[in-house]
Amino acid sequence: MTVTDKSGNFETCTFKISNDADTEAPVLTCPSDQLLNCKSLVPNYLNLVTVSDNKDTAPILTQDPIAGTAFTDGMVITITAKDVSNNSSTCSFKVNTSADVTAPVIACIGDQILSCGAIIPDYTASITVTDNCDASPVITQNPIAGTAFTAGMAITITAKDTSNNESYCSFKVKASADVTAPVIACIGDQTLSCGSTIPDYTLLVTANDNCDASPVITQNPIAGTA
Repeated sequence: MTVTDKSGNFETCTFKISNDADTEAPVLTCPSDQLLNCKSLVPNYLNLVTVSDNKDTAPILTQDPIAGTAFTDGMVITITAKDVSNNSSTCSFKVNTSADVTAPVIACIGDQILSCGAIIPDYTASITVTDNCDASPVITQNPIAGTAFTAGMAITITAKDTSNNESYCSFKVKASADVTAPVIACIGDQTLSCGSTIPDYTLLVTANDNCDASPVITQNPIAGTA
């Protein structure tokens, strides 16, 4: 400040003007609850946050957990805003899992071969399945293990995740080549009156086979022979 008289004499004095102490925290607004696909990574949500401050034009924003953290359902994200005077404010929101509508990815084995007369084994251990959310989808087989095998039977494998999304694949089970002869049990020696004709002895013979339930039994000489 300067004071001057009419003769040009003057005197000055000075004082400073300083900012009064800033004790007001930034005003912070978080977004509403968010959705993410399972097994996602937490993104950077800072661009969804609005912040203002009475003195600081650019308060520092931080996020906890940070972007890149593995996502878990119901995770709480906390945003902090801090101004140059170290005044801070926080807000938070939840991140939930979006609905899972993706079926498991299933890879069947190729066609299989069994001996005739066998029973169907459990093929589920040979199947590979992955899912976007479920670490262990349930794998089932139809027909089930223990079912009697018939050549050309189709096996259907089903994979179901915890959200009841399903996928299917199938393969055939073929019969291996049959190289085993039937087992036949003849009757003992027979007696006939002279002048008779040979009867049909096939009805007295028993036969079974590893594959064929009804092997064809023939007789030589044929019935009716003298």
